[in-house]
Amino acid sequence: MSVQDVQSPRTVRIPTRAAVRVGIGLLAALVLWLGGGRSHGPIAAPGAVVTVHFVLSAPDARAVSVAGTFNQWDARATPLVRTGANGMWTATLELPPGQHQYAFVVDGVRWVPDPTAPAVDDGYGRRNSVLTL
Repeated sequence: MSVQDVQSPRTVRIPTRAAVRVGIGLLAALVLWLGGGRSHGPIAAPGAVVTVHFVLSAPDARAVSVAGTFNQWDARATPLVRTGANGMWTATLELPPGQHQYAFVVDGVRWVPDPTAPAVDDGYGRRNSVLTL
């Protein structure tokens, strides 16, 4: 075998059916490798929970709570704690994996979506924040 034989290009023909099967297999492998199987959120063991930190900057508030699908929209069920003098309010909850809608309740009357989270229309002209775990 000469050097010229090794360097010259050769055409390889794959029968059409085989090429389609190979292409589909490569595409499926690429989708799995890129994480395409995670469109419904992470898979978690039954009873698993995720720790979530809710934070809102509300320097003028006297009280802040979070209400959502995880506490039956009870505006008093989950109060936040004021942390420091800068008006930050926080709460830490353990929630099950899935999608949760919520809003902050400021001074018991003003419902505020989380400015750092995606939001959806609540069907009543307001916005709910969305958390997907």
